[in-house]
Amino acid sequence: MRVYYFGVRVNWDKLLAIDQQKESFKAQIFVEATLLHPQKVRERDEEDVLKFFTRATVENSLAKPKDDEFPTQDDKKNWRFVWLIHGEFGEELELQNFPFDTQDLSVMLRFGWPCKDRKEVQVRFVDSRKSKVFVNIFCLKNAWTEPKAVDVRFGFTKIDENWKPTPEEPEIPDQFPLIWIRCQVGRKPKFYLLNVVLPVASIVFA
Repeated sequence: MRVYYFGVRVNWDKLLAIDQQKESFKAQIFVEATLLHPQKVRERDEEDVLKFFTRATVENSLAKPKDDEFPTQDDKKNWRFVWLIHGEFGEELELQNFPFDTQDLSVMLRFGWPCKDRKEVQVRFVDSRKSKVFVNIFCLKNAWTEPKAVDVRFGFTKIDENWKPTPEEPEIPDQFPLIWIRCQVGRKPKFYLLNVVLPVASIVFA
């Protein structure tokens, strides 16, 4: 098995909306993956590496992917792929501490290339430590604090702990590579106290 390591850099550059009723948010994220080691892809492996990236999906996207939202190879010599991800994403929001809550907003990328030894070519990701939040458009300044950092983590899809072999599925299910991209925003309690709580209280007790 031959493994190629790609460094991942993420720029979170737009945060447009958080919808508490739908439990979703709208954002735009730029993802870059550049080959680190070995320094070049073997000629016989080039097709498989390209297939790996073209089988990428956004797991928590609420919209059908568009043709321009898949990773593209913008530097063939250095094997660099770029991916502009934009849209609406599902997120389970935690409201127990409202209006003093903070929310993790995450985007999960899944690559449809099984992580099994029978696949001769594998791609693995490492953090390039160059990811950042560079919010060009932040439409939530009145109600939310602007995110300061982006967290990038890597893993694989989980296998059901109760899984057992059956005649229909004699082998353990495939696992697939994942990238989690997350930032955190905090609610501004003062905004809700002044614009929601006080007006309602004044009506009730008037």
